[in-house]
Amino acid sequence: MAKPAKNLIERLLSSFMMNKDCWECAIIDEGTGYGRLHARQPKNKQVYAHREMYKLFTGDIPKSMQVDHLCRNRRCINPEHLELVTPKENLMRSDITHASINKAKTKCINGHKFTKNNISRRRDRPNSRGCKTCLKETNNKFAGRRIKLSLN
Repeated sequence: MAKPAKNLIERLLSSFMMNKDCWECAIIDEGTGYGRLHARQPKNKQVYAHREMYKLFTGDIPKSMQVDHLCRNRRCINPEHLELVTPKENLMRSDITHASINKAKTKCINGHKFTKNNISRRRDRPNSRGCKTCLKETNNKFAGRRIKLSLN
């Protein structure tokens, strides 16, 4: 049984190219951009190279955690560039997820600054952010229309 694991380790260590500080895996998953290897054990499945490298050099990966690339290079399998993080932290570190893009915004679409006192949150989406100034302006605009309609 140890032979397939050794085979996987040998293939893992022979499947990367040095690119400055990153060790880029040569076999890439076309859908995700992560390095991938075919593991014969268990169950003859594909495994992500960065996860296997983390296990090999650092230790097990708890089910509630993910391996994040500190270098932001999905192909990298350099153990020094890999860190265990929560799924939320992994999302927020990315520069392409909606959550991280929205968190980085400092103003609403009308130019009002997002401050502690100018952020509104929806009850059904507590992590959402809206602009209180824009909300007040919209409410006042529609309140004015209702008054005019009732006078006619």
